[in-house]
Amino acid sequence: MLASLILAASLWPTQLIQLCSPESNTKILGIAKSPTGDFLYCEKIDASTEHDLNIFYINNGKKFAEKKINYATNPAIPAVEQTDSRSGEVRVAEINQQMLSLQYQASKKDKLLHTDIPLTKVDVVDAGFDYFIRQHWDELQSGKVLSVNFASIAHQKVLPLRVRKLEAEKCIEKSNSEENPYCYFVEIDNAFLRLVLGNIKLAYDEQHRLKKFNGVVNIESESGSTQTAIISYYYKKDYLNENISTQKPTE
Repeated sequence: MLASLILAASLWPTQLIQLCSPESNTKILGIAKSPTGDFLYCEKIDASTEHDLNIFYINNGKKFAEKKINYATNPAIPAVEQTDSRSGEVRVAEINQQMLSLQYQASKKDKLLHTDIPLTKVDVVDAGFDYFIRQHWDELQSGKVLSVNFASIAHQKVLPLRVRKLEAEKCIEKSNSEENPYCYFVEIDNAFLRLVLGNIKLAYDEQHRLKKFNGVVNIESESGSTQTAIISYYYKKDYLNENISTQKPTE
């Protein structure tokens, strides 16, 4: 087992190893930073099956939150279970017949809220947004503005969103040499709510993979308040290919 962990870790850049402690089944790593550049947490994403993702949120080498996602029933409306051990916050979404059941508990001291929403009124929930972007890739690239009914677990209701393509430069940091990302802008389709919830920018690469998220995240700060983060995503495949290509042939 130790050998497996050492081999897995050797595939990743040193900084990612130190912050996230990847294991052999880790597929994706996300580094979340504040808008001022301070490290917030690491997302360690494992794929247990074709339809399941397990996300572990880590800081100072310790897991403080976990999310389980199952895309089997509907990739855009997956089953979600997220728990934060610090505050006791719980977020759950699951399909029950023709209804989307949302459950939210802000902390151990708060009451568990429960809302059922007809599936016909929902386009996306939680991580299903990534699937929605890839599913409508060509439409977005053509310049079409798409309306999306997003079921917010924390708000216990559907929020009307709109998504559109932005110039690549809008998703590139001045110090970043990344070339030509595909940039998408997500905002609430309601003037008042836009002032409260802000907006999100998403950067994708040529393989239609999410590379950067910039906006309000569903992981609260240590004080239990909503926070904005910039999350950069790194994929094991990229480093695996690099390691394989640089290996010497066996004699």
